[in-house]
Amino acid sequence: EAGRGVFQVTSFKNIYLVDLNMNNCECKKWELSGIPCHHSVACFRHERIEPESMVHMCYTVESYRKAYAYNIMPLRDKARCEKMYGTIVYPPLYTKVMGRPKKNRKKDPEEKKDKHGGLKLTKHGSTMHCSISGAPDHNKKGHYKHENVIPNEEVAQAGEDYDDPSIIDV
Repeated sequence: EAGRGVFQVTSFKNIYLVDLNMNNCECKKWELSGIPCHHSVACFRHERIEPESMVHMCYTVESYRKAYAYNIMPLRDKARCEKMYGTIVYPPLYTKVMGRPKKNRKKDPEEKKDKHGGLKLTKHGSTMHCSISGAPDHNKKGHYKHENVIPNEEVAQAGEDYDDPSIIDV
């Protein structure tokens, strides 16, 4: 409480000033709608004021009855209405185009222009990484080239004798 009906209300990380005398809060919800916001309701609880008493007069039953107390007169037939002279306003022209509509997105200024005048993203400055090993020097397609291949020493060279009994030398 700052004094004289002015309060400082902390809501999460934000601080709001609520003035009960002027019926306003810094979040502006109370001024715009006429219904007190949750910041002002916290001040009402501190001052022991009923929140219903601080709602704008336009939301009362009396003002509702005053607004709808009069009869609404029915309209005549369209043919009996007076002809209005002045500029005729037509709806905008609509042309139905074939195919799916293009998706136009908002592009960033750092995007380069392509040959049609549009903007194009580049890969400059970004390093590709392999999705298998995570190494930055190659990608998934070139993974087998950078794999550490250990030569198999058990592979027999041409002309050596085999110890396999299923092979018969003639």
